[in-house]
Amino acid sequence: MSLIRDITKVSVANIISLAAVIITGFIVPGFLSIEQYAYLKTFTLVLSFVGILHLGYTDGIYIKYGGKYLKDLDLSMFKTEKTFFVLFQLCVAILILVVGIVLKEPIIIAVSAAVLPYNIISYYQFFYQAVGQFNIYSGIRLTVPFIILVFNLLLIYVFKVTDYLYYIAGEIIAYIIIVAYIELYSYSNTKRLRITSNLKILFENFRVGFFIMCGNLAMILFFTLGRWAVKVFMTDADFAYFSFASSMMQVITIVLSSVAMTFYPYLSRMADKKNAVSLKRQLIIIGALLSSCYFIFSIAVKQFIPKYETSLKILGILFASFPAYAVINALYINLYKVLKDGKKYIKVILTNLFISCIITAMAIVINKNIITISIATTISYYFWLYYSAKDFEGLKPSLREVIFIILYLVIFTGTMLLPNPFLGIIIFLPLVFLLSCLYTDELKELISKLSLLAIKKKNNK
Repeated sequence: MSLIRDITKVSVANIISLAAVIITGFIVPGFLSIEQYAYLKTFTLVLSFVGILHLGYTDGIYIKYGGKYLKDLDLSMFKTEKTFFVLFQLCVAILILVVGIVLKEPIIIAVSAAVLPYNIISYYQFFYQAVGQFNIYSGIRLTVPFIILVFNLLLIYVFKVTDYLYYIAGEIIAYIIIVAYIELYSYSNTKRLRITSNLKILFENFRVGFFIMCGNLAMILFFTLGRWAVKVFMTDADFAYFSFASSMMQVITIVLSSVAMTFYPYLSRMADKKNAVSLKRQLIIIGALLSSCYFIFSIAVKQFIPKYETSLKILGILFASFPAYAVINALYINLYKVLKDGKKYIKVILTNLFISCIITAMAIVINKNIITISIATTISYYFWLYYSAKDFEGLKPSLREVIFIILYLVIFTGTMLLPNPFLGIIIFLPLVFLLSCLYTDELKELISKLSLLAIKKKNNK
C-alpha cells in the first residue's frame, strides 16, 4: 500500500492544483485576444525547454538518489551539489539575457529571467521525488499553479490587463516566491553544514545524467512536436487553438504525471519487476477512463468560451491518445530509468522522435491543417506504446491489449462525434467499463485499491 499512499499524497495536491490549472486554462484565453494568447503560449512552449539547460546535472541527481531515503543521505554533499547548481544556472541565465538584449526579443529576455527560479524548482522536485518525500514535492506542485492563478485573477479582474507580457511576469514572480520559500526551508536544515570541494562527484552528476538529459530533450521535442509544427507552418490563430487544446490535455497529464512521479522510487525498490505487467494494464484502463474528460471540457468550452470551439476536434483527437500516454509516461520512462541504461533510453526516444517527425511531415504534406497534425501526434503516441513494449519482460502487446485499444478508439471516436457531449459521456463511460472486463483481474485490483484508499481517507477524518 506504500505506492497507493505515495500516489495519494501527490494526487491530493494535484487535484487542488488542477482547479487552478483549469481556471487559468479557461479564463486567460477567454480574456486575452487570440493573438496575445498565442504570444503567451509561445513563451510557455520555449520555457518547456529550459529544463535541459542544466546539461544533465539534475537528471544525475535524480538517478543518484533514486530509491534512497533522506535520513541516509550526506546532506553536506547535497548542499554542495545544490550550491554549484545555483551558480551554474545563474551563468546560463546571464548568457540568455545577453542574447535577448542583442536580439531585442522580449520573450527571450523573459525566458532568461525564468531560467534560475524555474530550474531550481525542478531541481528540488527531482530530488524529493527520488527520495520519496512526496509531502514536500506535493507542496511545491500545489503552490506554483495556485500563485500563478492568483496573479492571473488580479491581472484580469482588478487591473484589466490585456498585454501578454504581464502574465509572463506574473508567472516568473510565482517561481521566485516558491524558490525563496524552498531555500529558507533548505537553509534551516543545512545551515550548519559546510560546503565541500569535490569536483569529481559534481561532474559525475553530469556524466550520469547527460544521456538522460539528451533523452529528456528528445522527449520534450516528441511531446511538443505538434505545437512546433503548427507554430512554424500555420497562423497565430491556429497556434492559439492548438495550444488551447494542448493546455486542456495538460490538465489530465497532471494526474498521470502524479502517478508517474511516484513510480520511479517504487520500481527502484521493487524486487518483482513482473508487477509491471499488471501496472501496464491498469494504466491502459486509467488512460481510457480519463479520456472521458473530453466531454466535460467540450461542455465547458461551448458554454463559456465559444470562440475556442475550433479546438474541440483537436482536443478529442489528442485525448484519444491517453491509454498510450499513461503507459509511456508512468511506466516505460520510469522503467528505463530504473535500468540506469542512459544510452538505451536516449536511443528509444530518438527513434520515436524520428518516427514522429516523419508522421508529422507526412501530415503536413497530405493536408496542412491542425486536424492532421493532431492525428499525427496521437499516432506517434501509439507507435511508442508498441515500440517500447519489446524492451521489458512480459510487456509485449497481447491480443487482448490490441483488441482493447481498437475497440476503445472506436467507442471514443463514435461518442466524440455525437453533437451532444452529455449524451457522449453517458454512452462512453459504461462502454469503457464493459470493455475493461477484458482485464478482469486488473480491473478488480484497481477497484480494490481505490476502495481501500476511500476507506482509509474516511477513517482518517
